[in-house]
Amino acid sequence: MTDQYRNRWFLDPGPVSLWIDQFADELGAQRYSPLTIEGYRASARHFAVWLESTGIPMVSVDDGVVRRFAEHQCQCPGGRRWQHVSPKYARRARRFVVFLQGAGVAPPPLKAAPEFPLLDDYQHWLRLHRGLAERTVSRHLRILNKLLPGTRYSDPRL
Repeated sequence: MTDQYRNRWFLDPGPVSLWIDQFADELGAQRYSPLTIEGYRASARHFAVWLESTGIPMVSVDDGVVRRFAEHQCQCPGGRRWQHVSPKYARRARRFVVFLQGAGVAPPPLKAAPEFPLLDDYQHWLRLHRGLAERTVSRHLRILNKLLPGTRYSDPRL
């Protein structure tokens, strides 16, 4: 990328721009439209500039940091008229973080062990073998959580 092209941005991501370029190339390989790719690039640049301004290192990025980005009172350069970023814009930044986690730049998300591991298997079975929609699987899970001991839905009288 030439310096002339980089200087047209209000939000210069600095050294993270190489990762943003790779992210855009990956989106292009998945046959995203140039307009959509540019939207992802803008969100990733804004996220990188916001990280720099808050002093958060890339190795500390997790879901909480992305949530803070989504809720930040935006005073970043670029002449924005809104105080918050849109949910779609925040999701695009989250997708960039997932890309960085896959590249090993950001730490992978921590997975907590499920309290009831058989429920995960049951959900998988419902999706795969019964062909249920995600909404129906969620409803079944809510009903089962009401029956399980120690969950917030369980009835203490039982």
